[in-house]
Order: sequence, then C-alpha cells, then structure tokens
Amino acid sequence: MNYKYTDYDNFDELMDCDSQTANLLLKELDLDESDIGKETWMNEQLMVYPNVEEYAIYELIDGWYQSHNLGGSFDGAPNPIEYIDLDELGRDLIDTGDSSVCLQLPNGKVVTANYGW
Repeated sequence: MNYKYTDYDNFDELMDCDSQTANLLLKELDLDESDIGKETWMNEQLMVYPNVEEYAIYELIDGWYQSHNLGGSFDGAPNPIEYIDLDELGRDLIDTGDSSVCLQLPNGKVVTANYGW
C-alpha cells in the first residue's frame, strides 16, 4: 500500500505550486506574506498530504509505526491497514503529535516539516 504526498524543497516551492495551501499554512502559524523568507523552516523540506488518511498511511508505513512492517507483504493475508479507520487515526496522530512539525489545514491537507515551524 502506498500513500500520496507532495514533497516541496522549501516554502517558496510550495507557494509556487500550491499557493492556497501555502497561504493557509501562513495563516495557521499567524504569519503573512511579509514574513516569507524570515523563518528558518521556510528553507527546509515540507511534505503535504492531501488528507488525514494519507498522512495516517504514511505514519503506519514509513513514520512512527514503520518498525511493524505494515508496508510489507503478508503472503496473501489481508493487510491490516485496510481495516483501520485511517481518518480517525490520522486525526488522533495530529491531535496528540507535535504541532510544531505537523498541522492539518482548513483545506484538509496535512503539512509536515522536518525541523518545525
């Protein structure tokens, strides 16, 4: 099972490719366009997931739960990810996680930063 995401080298690339998400991120962080280039995190990689479900799949396969090998083969057995309420898990991960590195935006997308805002 794969998850969907878009990887941006920095905030400028996000702004160029998805200005709605970039502007919502600024708003969530209580920043505006005059702050562009002033924050250290803006020069770092950003990952944008289209929704909480895709973010949850990422965490199950390559994130917090990767040591459980849920992204592997089960020799014909059902993949347990297909039985998980990914929406609920994704929301709980965001709610209990570190908001300095992960935010869900009003457009439903989830943005993560390697080093925090």
